[in-house]
Amino acid sequence: IDAHGAFDVSTAITLGKKLAPYNLLWFEDPVPQGNLAAVAKVAESIDIPVCTGELLCSRYEFRELFERQAAEIIMPDVARTGGILEMKKIAAMADTYYIPMAPHNMVGPVATMASLHLCACIPNLLIMEFQLGDIPWRDALISKPIPIEKGYLKLPEEAGLGIELNKEEVAKRKAD
Repeated sequence: IDAHGAFDVSTAITLGKKLAPYNLLWFEDPVPQGNLAAVAKVAESIDIPVCTGELLCSRYEFRELFERQAAEIIMPDVARTGGILEMKKIAAMADTYYIPMAPHNMVGPVATMASLHLCACIPNLLIMEFQLGDIPWRDALISKPIPIEKGYLKLPEEAGLGIELNKEEVAKRKAD
């Protein structure tokens, strides 16, 4: 369940306790991420893993999250954190705290491919968020569709990210 940071601490705790019997994978952003002490209080008060981190921008911000033990699962975003290398560093830090990672991935197909490559090389991967079918022209932005095989994203064998940006299609979809 993604709460989008909509609740105060006591409401998030109350809701988390009521949701516990449903054995959820996680309770995402139960409170706004700007106060990690509040996130930690919710995490220590409920029996559902708290997942957060999509708005954090660097390993330095994640360090505080880890030190406070404010989340049982993290979801950094490759586009927000500065790329694959910074995400790999965040994953390594999380691994030292026994925290699995579920990369946030809502930016587009290039970020999806970058996140996929990261997922292939970290030991603490839980799952990667993937948006499918939100817009009919998503795959047109890249040289070939995102490779999905038997319900899984498939790591391409081509160089780089395994795709090229379709600049003409991007230009057509550019927002003013």
